[in-house]
Amino acid sequence: MTDHADSIHNGKLQQAVGHLSTGAARTDAVEFERGVTAIIAFAGRHGHTRPSDGYRDESGFPLAAWVARQREAYLENRLADERRAALDCVDCWDWIPAPAAHHHRGGEHPEEGP
Repeated sequence: MTDHADSIHNGKLQQAVGHLSTGAARTDAVEFERGVTAIIAFAGRHGHTRPSDGYRDESGFPLAAWVARQREAYLENRLADERRAALDCVDCWDWIPAPAAHHHRGGEHPEEGP
């Protein structure tokens, strides 16, 4: 390829990669919003935000895994401020991961209930 052709090819490649990155960011934002909605509903029904391992909501959303990822990102200082603020607004939200919360709360078992 000529330098001009290489330049055009590289420009198109950068656009494609940028487009994929934008799409991934959009997917991530949609998943975050879905998770916030699901944890709000869960907290309303169960009075806590500690779904048991493997828990999925009625729609099949993997809520337990999503909650664990948010807490991990927070503890590793990888969670965006606006996401932290959104979760801080959820009733019963705590940043202590489930095993630590279980021990911290005197051994109570966080049951989901019916």
